[in-house]
Amino acid sequence: MGRSLCRSVPTDNVGRYYLFSFLFGAAINAIVSILVLFWLDRGLSLGQVMILMSTYGISLLIFEIPTGVLADRFSRKWSLAIGALLQTTVGAIILSTNFYPALLGAYLLLGMGVAFLSGSGEALIFDFLKQEGRDGEVQRVFGAGLSWFHVGGVTGAVTAGLLVASFELSAAVWAHTFLFFVVAGVALWLDEPEVLNDRRKLARSASFRTQSIGLLTDTRSSSAIVLRSRSVKALIAVGLTLSIVSSLAEIPFSQPFLVEFGLRPEHVAYVWASFSAAAAIFAALSARLSRLLHGDERRFILVIAALMVLGLIAMVNAPVAGVAIVSLILMFVVASGLAPPFLNAGINRRIPSEHRASVLSIWSMAFGLVSFFAAPLFGFLVDGHSLRTSLLIFEFTFLPLLLLIAVVSARALIGPTDPTVE
Repeated sequence: MGRSLCRSVPTDNVGRYYLFSFLFGAAINAIVSILVLFWLDRGLSLGQVMILMSTYGISLLIFEIPTGVLADRFSRKWSLAIGALLQTTVGAIILSTNFYPALLGAYLLLGMGVAFLSGSGEALIFDFLKQEGRDGEVQRVFGAGLSWFHVGGVTGAVTAGLLVASFELSAAVWAHTFLFFVVAGVALWLDEPEVLNDRRKLARSASFRTQSIGLLTDTRSSSAIVLRSRSVKALIAVGLTLSIVSSLAEIPFSQPFLVEFGLRPEHVAYVWASFSAAAAIFAALSARLSRLLHGDERRFILVIAALMVLGLIAMVNAPVAGVAIVSLILMFVVASGLAPPFLNAGINRRIPSEHRASVLSIWSMAFGLVSFFAAPLFGFLVDGHSLRTSLLIFEFTFLPLLLLIAVVSARALIGPTDPTVE
């Protein structure tokens, strides 16, 4: 990992992308590492917290494809900057009120902000590498970028722990809000690839009616790309399942779960830093694992599914805090370290430049749809029963689903590229 990161000094667009990823990770983990504990401290029940997550999910569902189309037609770096500024706005709302309807509105804005952010950075850097004739570096660059994101995550989580220990939980939200303002500035420092310049000039000079028709046409085209490609659907299905299992296990469940073992909020933030540190190492090793498996996507899918299943079983049945932490690290390594560079590279290879951010947004849109239904369900299970009972139900719901999707998806992946979709 050391060599991968040391090569990543911000001297070109790839380096700026790494700097953006580092600050983005720091901003995210400054709040995510203590978020559930913050809301519980403010008097919300876990069920209410999960309704906020559900609101975020429905917002993703509504805004993902439109924001992806806007990024493809106008500007990916401005899409990143707008998304970061919306995160800053959400932080300001959270700090200023505890009025639940206002918090629901904040989580709608949160989903919109994440929709602007998702896919645009990967689409921008993929087209930049393609433009520079560096196609063979895609998975390595995505892996190094994700490593920087998680190194930033370690920094953000440790900062949150120190702030919480010295002040209070809201201090971490202040850090998150400030950092996203900086992220917006770094996003505007990125250079847009030239591949879509002509198309964008045409889009900007078109009438409002023509632009609206174009947006609808692009939305249909992006959806059609996913629907007609078995391999793209398979990769999105695997990514979606990993995202749902890891996000529900790590964000709403893990923080109160670790507190039950006697950990203080600042200690939970430090544990979260260890998640990001482990994920940073394995994100840098994602391309190496792919080479070790001779580029066979089917084997890669089955390896990460097996590791995720092992982590989930160990977490749910953990007798002591140490086992719970190690199992959560394993799950975080798979879902946030090994898998994303592989999935992003695989999907990007199969989609045209003019629809890249839009297609990548479909993954997040599907995540929003599932979160809308799953998050409140498990939140109210915890409120009505116990955390352990809810975790057992969670395990028996998602273990069979994860295994089924891994096996079915692996059958659709015939090799390192799909000759039917180029």
